Amino acid sequence: MSFAINLRSDLRRMSDAELAALLARCWERHDAAQALASPFALSASSRGFIRHPAAYPLISVLRVSLGITWSMGLAFGFGLESLLFPSYRALMNMHLSLCDIADINDELERRRA
Repeated sequence: MSFAINLRSDLRRMSDAELAALLARCWERHDAAQALASPFALSASSRGFIRHPAAYPLISVLRVSLGITWSMGLAFGFGLESLLFPSYRALMNMHLSLCDIADINDELERRRA
């Protein structure tokens, strides 16, 4: 298990049915973004070390670029392109929905343990 600051207390207050409904909505949001991003595909997604929906966009936009093709971000690394180009914005929405899905799965694992 990696080090992370979990600020998702909202998930702890939800019932199992509410979590299931939220998970379904997140997958629907992911699939809709995937359709908009075509022909591009999301190759990687990482949440970073702060677990909260408000932190994911900020961490995802912060990045370091070296050269034309290589970039590294704290979590995702699309940077400002995600604000300017519709395909990149769709990829960012896919990434953000995957962050929420991972948070829900973490909560389900915590409840199972």
